[in-house]
Amino acid sequence: MDILLLQCCYMCFFLCFSIISAGMSEKERRVMKKLEGMVDKQRDEIRAKDHELTLRNEDIEAFQMQQHRLIMINQDLRRRIGVMEAQGKALIQQRAELEAAAQAQQQEVGALQLEVTRLKKELREWELERALTEIEESSGMCSPSTSSSQMMISEKTPPDTIKPNSVWMECGGDPGFLANCFEHNKGPSILPGPSNGENTEDEREKDEDTTTLLLRVPADTELEEETDSLEQESDKPRFTLQELRDVLQEKNELKAQVFVLQEELAYYKSNESEDDTSPLDFSPSPPLCTNSTDQPESGIRRLIFTAIMPMVAAGLITDDPTLMPIRRLVSFV
Repeated sequence: MDILLLQCCYMCFFLCFSIISAGMSEKERRVMKKLEGMVDKQRDEIRAKDHELTLRNEDIEAFQMQQHRLIMINQDLRRRIGVMEAQGKALIQQRAELEAAAQAQQQEVGALQLEVTRLKKELREWELERALTEIEESSGMCSPSTSSSQMMISEKTPPDTIKPNSVWMECGGDPGFLANCFEHNKGPSILPGPSNGENTEDEREKDEDTTTLLLRVPADTELEEETDSLEQESDKPRFTLQELRDVLQEKNELKAQVFVLQEELAYYKSNESEDDTSPLDFSPSPPLCTNSTDQPESGIRRLIFTAIMPMVAAGLITDDPTLMPIRRLVSFV
């Protein structure tokens, strides 16, 4: 618009100049030319300014576009920062939950370790009680009189005073029990022995020696138990359930072998007692060792033990052949 106005003004000025130039002097013509040059110069300046304005407008539009793009980028970055802050808070909360769960698991592991130690102690006590019952059963088979005396002593002692921590703590002060624990099989032997008086005196001396030695055992066992308890408190052993099962399985296998060997020994002793023909004065032996009818029973018993004990060791049978139901089965067969 400015250019058009300038052109119109220039045309009007040129017409006026052409009209007036006819009646002008030389001086006026010079002034008119000078003015015409100034107008041309201003027109060029106006055109240059107009071009500069267009360039500035283009720059402004480009800056506005860049500003809009930067605003969008800033909004996107703010949104991402918000998402990352939310993720960070969630991770912190998850970490706190995991730490709490880890502490709870550590407490559970500690409780399980205490339970394992308690179960080990109960297992030891159970093994000691079982050994005690086996010793009582063997002593009851070989000498019923000593078993009756032990029953009287056990009836006299109240159940509250029984401590399952040690066998010697329970029955260490009983000389009959100590004699029965180390009593040898009184079966007949092939070699001739000394007279009855000498045998009884030697047996009495041996019983006295064993009782005096074994009366000292409870104190030693108490000291050993105290040291064991201190060691267990200092460094508590940690075993898995599979290791305990392996130990129990190995124990059952060893017990199976022991009972098989005991049955073989009883079988061979019964054969020796039958083959012996020398007239000797024997002490009364239990009926399981002297009866001639026990020879086939011992073979059947041996077969039962060799067939059942591997199954017990493998865990296929829950009943232990050392207990009374299998003994009833053997006596029935």
